[in-house]
Amino acid sequence: MAPPPALVPVLAPDGAFYLRPARPDEPALADDALARRLARHFAHGVDHGHLLLGAAEPGAVLPPAYAWLRDVARAFVTRLCALPDLDADRASLDVPLAPDTAALLLSRVPPMPGAEHASADWISLRWAALNAAARAALVAHEGPALAWLRAHNPLWNTVGRVCFHLAERKGDEAHPFAFLATYTAGVSAAAAVQHLPLGRALQEYAGARDRSRLIALLAPIERAAEHSPLVRSLVDSHEIFHPLAWTPSQAHAFLRQVQSCEDAGVLVRVPNWWNPQRPPRPRVQVSVGSKG
Repeated sequence: MAPPPALVPVLAPDGAFYLRPARPDEPALADDALARRLARHFAHGVDHGHLLLGAAEPGAVLPPAYAWLRDVARAFVTRLCALPDLDADRASLDVPLAPDTAALLLSRVPPMPGAEHASADWISLRWAALNAAARAALVAHEGPALAWLRAHNPLWNTVGRVCFHLAERKGDEAHPFAFLATYTAGVSAAAAVQHLPLGRALQEYAGARDRSRLIALLAPIERAAEHSPLVRSLVDSHEIFHPLAWTPSQAHAFLRQVQSCEDAGVLVRVPNWWNPQRPPRPRVQVSVGSKG
């Protein structure tokens, strides 16, 4: 099968862009398989293709023009994942554009055809086009909205969620474990989920406009606290927002409550020696630290 013709994106006024045949001196796509995927993404229109550029290709190696457009769409999909109730009314879906997001994207415009059209207004209009494309795609999708995102890349299942981490600490016999709560802020250009300390969410979502987003982010923790005395104590003391050094007994208490945290919608990362089906006996617990 012959590869599709090489195309490059060109920014146009009014928040639009189009694809035109590439010149010999312009950066090409990395391989034919990627070119075919992009051709399928854009087969249903530029706006639909732009949405899928962010949703389905977070880790693809792209020329600068495509990579920047992917950054715009990836920022949109990240905010989409953070909406409190994505399935409530797909036909009126409206993902807000934060001013700092627009400014950051605008500061990263690479040399590309039509770059002179890039502006704050262009970003705003492009964001509106992505909203329209997402509404159309999700209305046409019969299952849960997040299932549509997962179908394009499973990484989106973790974005906008809280994660509890338990790790071993070397050199501290009294407190040989570390606990940290994070939230997944997005997906990087290397297709890696980006974790930030949960305390950062209080700063990032401090504005009244993002209060609903903060409530949605923290809701799984509240559900976990209903069934986990340890999580309840962390929430009530606000220690949930800080890194903690734990004794073996504290770590063991947390490990025994991992399932209730996961059932509440919290992601959990623990040492790979932990098996919930075969929890360690007391003698094993004593062996990981100087105190039981």
